[in-house]
Amino acid sequence: MLKVWKNASEKVGVRVGCEGDVVEDVKKGRNEVKRVESVKSERVEVTYVVNIAHTAHIILTYTLTYSHTHILSLTHTRTHTHAYSHTHILTCSHTHILT
Repeated sequence: MLKVWKNASEKVGVRVGCEGDVVEDVKKGRNEVKRVESVKSERVEVTYVVNIAHTAHIILTYTLTYSHTHILSLTHTRTHTHAYSHTHILTCSHTHILT
């Protein structure tokens, strides 16, 4: 399952899953469940319609990095748009640590 959530302190977490799963976006205690549109080996794109009465019209671009312990590090940039949807683009890069 791919799970994207953001809490009130603006922290973001992600779990990676497979195509057809849902994305759960939690903002200030409100859950909104969406569907994963596509999953590729190096990139995951999630597109869903948002409630424009409560959500700003922005595109969030996330970069997802794995550590060797599978802890996820996530950064994002914001770009203003007039589209009535959000697109989360998750780019995965693997780091291999030999011990």
